[in-house]
Amino acid sequence: LVLVPTHELAEQICEAFDAIARFTPVKTVALIGGVEQDPQIEKLNEGVDIVIATPGRMFDLISQGHLQTHHIEILVLDEADHMLDLGFIQDIRDLMRKLPKRRQTLFFSATINDKIKKIAYSLVKQNAIRIQLSPKDPVAKNIDHAVLFVDMDHKRFFLERVARENPDTKVLVFVRTKVRAERVVKAMERVGIPALALHGDKGQKERSEVLDQFKSGNTNMLVATDVAARGIDIPDVEIVINYDLPE
Repeated sequence: LVLVPTHELAEQICEAFDAIARFTPVKTVALIGGVEQDPQIEKLNEGVDIVIATPGRMFDLISQGHLQTHHIEILVLDEADHMLDLGFIQDIRDLMRKLPKRRQTLFFSATINDKIKKIAYSLVKQNAIRIQLSPKDPVAKNIDHAVLFVDMDHKRFFLERVARENPDTKVLVFVRTKVRAERVVKAMERVGIPALALHGDKGQKERSEVLDQFKSGNTNMLVATDVAARGIDIPDVEIVINYDLPE
């Protein structure tokens, strides 16, 4: 069982498992909200080896009796810092009570602070092993960084300039709130620059369509909240802009 914070990440991981398991009998399923549950139930009834799930849909299917937890041998928390910090901690504790005592528990995270580390260790045995693969210098060598001091009222003009000077370049813009994402998209559209917003208030179908449009290059600017874009893999992005100071 692989638990993830967002629908997009669940689908991405499921696609990766499908590719790896292509010539094997291993079966996978992604359990996410915002879409019909019947096809997911059908797959569970047929039998699966790997379940990738967001907490909401997973608990729905457990309560309905469609997802059995007593034979799960491996529990994975991906983006563990985010999962534990988003208020999922009680859900995760409830889930662990339903799992067999003999199992392997794996937490994956690019970043982890002392608070999250303490929570993580409270969920596993005291002799748990921590493996750190971070390089000494985590900043990628092939990325140029720049800090620009721009008044809030002028940020949209700066963004417009970046888009016009790089018309064939994918630009990923991070904002802090859903409202800001929509406002930035509207500001770009007013000056004739196509842009799409990605955030948690959009339905699953619409979010998938937005990502497909951006990945295919049909639209070259994506304005996203950090939560919505967490962990997703988008190729060929050349410019990343933190419209708001990142947390």
